[in-house]
Amino acid sequence: MIILRPTNKNIELYPIGSPKGALNTKRTPKFIGKFRLKNNNNHIEADKFTVEKNGKKQQQDTKTLEEILKKQNIIITKKDKNLIKYLKHHNINYKRIPICNDCINKEKVVKLLDKKHDYTYYKAHLCKSCANTELKKVQKEYDINDVVLSKIKKTVDNPQDIAEIIDFIETQEDQLQSEDFTLYDKIEYNEERFAEVSIEDLEIPNIFKSILRRKVEYLLPTQILAVNAGLLYNENLLIVSATASGKTLIGELAGIPKALNKKKFLYLSPIVALANQKYRTFKETYNPLGLNVVIKVGSNRINADEELVIPDVSTDDADIIVATYEGLDFILRSGNVSSLGDVGVVIIDEIHMLESPERGHRLNGLINRLSILYPTAQLIGLSATIDNADEIADYFNMKLVSYDKRPVALERHLLQTANEKTKRDTEVELAKREFENVSDKGYKGQTIIFTNSRRYTEVISNDLNNRGVSAASYHSGLTYSKKVHIEEEYAKQNISTIVTTAALAAGVDMPASLVIFDTLRMGREWLSVNEFYQMIGRAGRPSFHDKGTVYLLPESDKKFDFVSENQMALELLDADVARVDVDFDYSGLLEEVLSDFSAVEDADVDVLKSNYDSMDTDLTYEQVLDELVDYDLLDYDEQSDTYNVTRYGRSVSMSFLNINHAEYIRNHLHDDAIDIVSVIEPITNVYLPSNVLGKLAVKLKRNLSTLLFSDSVKMMLESGELVLNLDYATKKKYLKLQADFFVCDCEDYPYCKCLERNISKDIINKRLSGMSPLEISRYYKENYELSIYAGDIFNWLDQVLRILEGVERICDSFDYSAGKMRAGKLVIELEEGQIISDEEYMNLEVEE
Repeated sequence: MIILRPTNKNIELYPIGSPKGALNTKRTPKFIGKFRLKNNNNHIEADKFTVEKNGKKQQQDTKTLEEILKKQNIIITKKDKNLIKYLKHHNINYKRIPICNDCINKEKVVKLLDKKHDYTYYKAHLCKSCANTELKKVQKEYDINDVVLSKIKKTVDNPQDIAEIIDFIETQEDQLQSEDFTLYDKIEYNEERFAEVSIEDLEIPNIFKSILRRKVEYLLPTQILAVNAGLLYNENLLIVSATASGKTLIGELAGIPKALNKKKFLYLSPIVALANQKYRTFKETYNPLGLNVVIKVGSNRINADEELVIPDVSTDDADIIVATYEGLDFILRSGNVSSLGDVGVVIIDEIHMLESPERGHRLNGLINRLSILYPTAQLIGLSATIDNADEIADYFNMKLVSYDKRPVALERHLLQTANEKTKRDTEVELAKREFENVSDKGYKGQTIIFTNSRRYTEVISNDLNNRGVSAASYHSGLTYSKKVHIEEEYAKQNISTIVTTAALAAGVDMPASLVIFDTLRMGREWLSVNEFYQMIGRAGRPSFHDKGTVYLLPESDKKFDFVSENQMALELLDADVARVDVDFDYSGLLEEVLSDFSAVEDADVDVLKSNYDSMDTDLTYEQVLDELVDYDLLDYDEQSDTYNVTRYGRSVSMSFLNINHAEYIRNHLHDDAIDIVSVIEPITNVYLPSNVLGKLAVKLKRNLSTLLFSDSVKMMLESGELVLNLDYATKKKYLKLQADFFVCDCEDYPYCKCLERNISKDIINKRLSGMSPLEISRYYKENYELSIYAGDIFNWLDQVLRILEGVERICDSFDYSAGKMRAGKLVIELEEGQIISDEEYMNLEVEE
């Protein structure tokens, strides 16, 4: 096959081989020929035929040209009057098929185009790939993402005319920001129609119906499916349905009748904030029925005015226990199962937390322990995001109830932004517009903005407030009283916009009609698909809003791990909910097997082992048992062929310690307890404040890590680069910081852990002197120009208490009474923020 391409002066000739498969594929010509056409007495003849091959040109006879053309299939690339006359004169048949101009001009390859792949750019023909190259240039210039470009192609008359598309972009630039062009997709309100099921139709106590009548008349679809699946007949269920589809009421329908019948109703939540919300709601709702509601979260014991203190109360007389996963598991690991009494139902909220690298193995172990200890109890898992729900249901012996319809419509938008400024302008405009909208239910539209760091929550919320948007920064570093204040103001609709990190996605109930992704990273990692779906699930609640709206605002040139934000946005929008798999590493596997023996008295090894048979783990179950025996955590009796938890083993299990930390404590029992804590659990959330980072970024012309303990900041401290680039007052504070905390003889200085350990010990001593977390936070800002959120100090001190109690228990297991007393006394002193005498401590012990 030969391609003839007319140009201004010549006819170019390209032999490209067999015609078979030639359309829309690149062919490299065997040589390149050129000839001219001349008019000789009204006859068109060829002239000056040359052939170029391997960089060499040769003149050829025009008779040779005629012979070549007559033997081949001839394609002409465009209509040319003289060329057609020439071919007809010599009885040479031909077809007219365009080729890609850019492919031949830039790459010297021929690509024949059929109609579907023929794009035009003014008078030039382009293949799809080269056409997209031209469009990418315009996309970059005008910050247009692929979704908007796709909509433009549907809008113009000829989507294969590149010039028409470019003209539309240049003349309709403002229109491209409209919802018509940013809309990626719309998930309609599409609940299935079921025969109405009234609360009155259910076989539940009338006294319970009287409570439910105040808030609900008819069941929602998910609730109907659960009832049909045996909810009221003790069936174990896994409920997978969208946020706001009524999953909590499913738990109550199963649990309250049993609580009224003297069987305990356990409601498990992954985080303290959500557990506390449920506790307050259940107490207000069900105390009038004579049901005693208690909370077990295993933390929040630091006594400070601005923080919530949750006392450790007995569960013996409780009818309803709201607990975190660890709060309940502590009771099991303690061997204190009898305190729970007769368990009727266990609700595991956010059961997709099984995929958490840090906590997934613990939740998995907890559910398995509950099923062994309470074989007749009803287990119900709740989640909005599980792809392999059938596998999870089968593993935990649950019946799957899955409902994928949304209770309100959801619009998802993708709007590419040029930079931080245009992104903020967009956020201001969207939040203002949303707050002005009032739903049919009478609620103003409210917004949640997700960003990737606490610092940015404050930067963005401050900017929004300065521009007329009532906004608040919300994250786990805030004090409890501050978070409650924000929640209450938001509920009263005095705040239009919450700017937050993943803290809000984890389950705190703040309904929003609009969700904006300021970034698609949380911390230093891209969002996972399931995290993304949890977050967009916050948009739209049927009892508040007419629809939910989501906006992703990727920046044009922003990349992370060589992936652009725009690319990640498209991947997340296009992805389905991901699988939930439990990951057992070496330490997690040992912890869970140990905790099984700690919780289950006279354990049947085969029964415990069966929970791990389907797991993909590095060690066999028998190897795990051998490891635990070697560490003196389990004791093996050869005569009876049984394993029992040792005193040391129970101490480790109860304290949620991994093996390395437990062994460190065991080997350093005679060390100061504060030193032990500073090694095992040093504080991590210590930041350079925004004003310092801003000054340094300008001076050094680069962005810096916000974390004080990052290697890059430690190096700058040690080299003096940090201090040299600051004003005198700030410089003095950082010199004091170095003198007080960053002097050591370690070989790996400045990358050693001395800085964080020394600051950790200082915070503990500040607490012992009577300072509250808020006062400690202010002290570090005033004296060292460091940001440590009061909420982070509070949470870390809670962790310190857990480690100290582990030290206390391990000391006791080895009958080291002096170490036990030192650790136990320090626990009380940190809780109360004051030093007590040994005598006072002993009196407290006697009272307990």
